[in-house]
Amino acid sequence: MLKTTPIMEQTEHSADANQQPFSVPEGYFDSLPPAVMQKIDGQNEQAAPKRRTPRLLRPIYIAAASLCAAIFGVAVYLGSAPQSPSGTTPVPPHPTIATIINSADKDAVADYTMMDNEDIYVHYSEI
Repeated sequence: MLKTTPIMEQTEHSADANQQPFSVPEGYFDSLPPAVMQKIDGQNEQAAPKRRTPRLLRPIYIAAASLCAAIFGVAVYLGSAPQSPSGTTPVPPHPTIATIINSADKDAVADYTMMDNEDIYVHYSEI
């Protein structure tokens, strides 16, 4: 059995113990269910219908992604394979600018690259 202390006994027998410290307006619980239902209906009307377009297009997106991956894979595979012409002799690589220019032309190229627009106009007008 629960033991009571003198403070609990005073609280149980006091005049304030039976009074409610908070009160509810008259008729509050009579109008509560319709008010709650009205708020619920208002929330249901505000919800926008969900679109099914992404779900319908999902197989198309998957097919497109697969096709892109396959094309990329084939391109990488063909790009990494050594390419040789139909003949048995390999073609030498194309010469670059650095191999074409000999030492005599280097001075002319250096002079040309240091020209500004006015010098270029004068140079071409003399030709």
